[in-house]
Amino acid sequence: MEEIFYTYLIYSQSRNKYYIGKTNNIARRFKEHNNGEEKYTKTGSPWTLIGAILSQTNSEATKRENKLKRAKNTKYIKWYFEQHKI
Repeated sequence: MEEIFYTYLIYSQSRNKYYIGKTNNIARRFKEHNNGEEKYTKTGSPWTLIGAILSQTNSEATKRENKLKRAKNTKYIKWYFEQHKI
């Protein structure tokens, strides 16, 4: 069975911050963020899932994650997720 990867965007209202990540198990990863198991997202719970984009390979998801992190433009990033969401 082929593995599927996701590039995702989450938001913390209390910190007014967005986080872009990549995973092969979005439910597990989202739970880790909200349980404070990750350094950057340890504070800021609850995190809200804004969007996720499906990728067929890990490298495709990594390239998309890096592209979006380099963008540093919240409007563009939210637009991008809106255009490519699953």
